[in-house]
Amino acid sequence: MRALRLAVASLALSAGLSLIVAAPVAAQGNGFYDQTSLTSGVQFKGYTFGDGAQFEKISQFAVPIALVVPVSDRLSVDVGTFYAMTSTTTATDGQHDISGITDVQLRGTYTLGRDAAVLSLVVNLPSGMKLDSTDAITAGAAASNFLLFPVNSYNSGLSFTGGAGIAQRLGAWGIGLAGSFRWNSEYQPYTGSLSDINYEPGFEGRVRIGADRSVGQARLRLGLTWSTFGDDIYSGAGVGAAANYAPGNRFVAEAGYSFPGLGGTVSAYMWDYYRSSGLTEGSDSDNGENILTGGVTARMPMGAKTTFEPGLEGRYWSFNAGDGGGKVVALGAGIRHRLSEHLSFVPSVRGEFGSLDLVGGESSSLTGIGGSVLIRYGF
Repeated sequence: MRALRLAVASLALSAGLSLIVAAPVAAQGNGFYDQTSLTSGVQFKGYTFGDGAQFEKISQFAVPIALVVPVSDRLSVDVGTFYAMTSTTTATDGQHDISGITDVQLRGTYTLGRDAAVLSLVVNLPSGMKLDSTDAITAGAAASNFLLFPVNSYNSGLSFTGGAGIAQRLGAWGIGLAGSFRWNSEYQPYTGSLSDINYEPGFEGRVRIGADRSVGQARLRLGLTWSTFGDDIYSGAGVGAAANYAPGNRFVAEAGYSFPGLGGTVSAYMWDYYRSSGLTEGSDSDNGENILTGGVTARMPMGAKTTFEPGLEGRYWSFNAGDGGGKVVALGAGIRHRLSEHLSFVPSVRGEFGSLDLVGGESSSLTGIGGSVLIRYGF
């Protein structure tokens, strides 16, 4: 059922690595993926900022590696990681670079019945590089929910995430409901002067509801995700007395509408990410944010083996109830080309233009460029 695949696929993929490189969900049968495949390539994203911003430049190269294996009609397994090179430049400290592998993520997905339910388990293996105090600043720059770099974390410790989803058809609507729970072990994320810091992330609970229906020849999709968290605990000689941080709840509302057009398919979408402010030892951390994004994409066949995919997107960010934020407009285009029965080639390019709203009322210009070349081999 399509609503189940929308709800569960989105939930399961967001818990793991392979949202950008996973094989398409199977069009038929109970398997979560259509065939064994290996995907890799290179992704780049870089930004230049005007006067007043904390950084003059932030850039990242990332090499994704993902293997998808449909073990049977019901069970699928995939494993993935990144090798990422992140760089920042400031007026005072110059350029600083970090590079290394991220954690390895292993996911299994099992379908019950005739697509009536899906179970998933994600294991995050702590293979990623640790950071010193200077590295942490550079890595933190790429962790922005607004700028959306390919890799936003190098290491997050051992964790297990279990999920389940069910679906039901109600009249013309397909309704899917999915939930997950993540447990994270305590670990030491830093080296050097910060090596004595122990970090134990709190649990994460997530619930997602998805719905879709046909509207003539078009398709309407809706979704809402809520995430809640236990307290994060920092301890060790590098901290002194144990400190607690309570992350704020997070909500993601999304909508999409696809219809025939331009000789192929046109899709309009919108999503809003809201994070309430967290609490540090009971005091407001003033770090709430809201990101509203909308865009239009098209898939235009250019022969039997090639599809052209242009896109336009706008993004608006408000941080701490308007104390900061930003605006950006992005133009992009990509091509999906099937080189052979087993090999696909997917290059893309993207340009972004906008501004940052700085604390105190000033603003800074923002210019970004990105691109990727992904190759997928199906066995």
